[in-house]
Amino acid sequence: MVKLLDGTGAGVVFDTNHALYENNVHYIDTIAAAGLKIHSLHISDYFKDENGVLDERHTLPGEGINDWNGILGALERAGYDGPLMYEISSRPRGHGGVIDAAVLAENMRKLSHYEM
Repeated sequence: MVKLLDGTGAGVVFDTNHALYENNVHYIDTIAAAGLKIHSLHISDYFKDENGVLDERHTLPGEGINDWNGILGALERAGYDGPLMYEISSRPRGHGGVIDAAVLAENMRKLSHYEM
């Protein structure tokens, strides 16, 4: 199927919240190895509750179980140079239920400096 996309400009929108049982770093490396380009990226985190059940609440990067330094490294290896679109829930964990501009700016700073 990937060969059918050659020369079409088609690519992938990768969402870090959808590889819940897998390793996002592995997925990104596999996409690049298949010759597909990641055109856009949705970023958020998720976690497991006390019973090990996954919660896709779309928390801020670094608040869940994603390996953000690994994900960023894989994106660099894949040559990704597109946007990082935050996809955050309207019901965030912590932060008093509200993510304001200061919290978001600090999260972006940490992410951009590999401080996750």
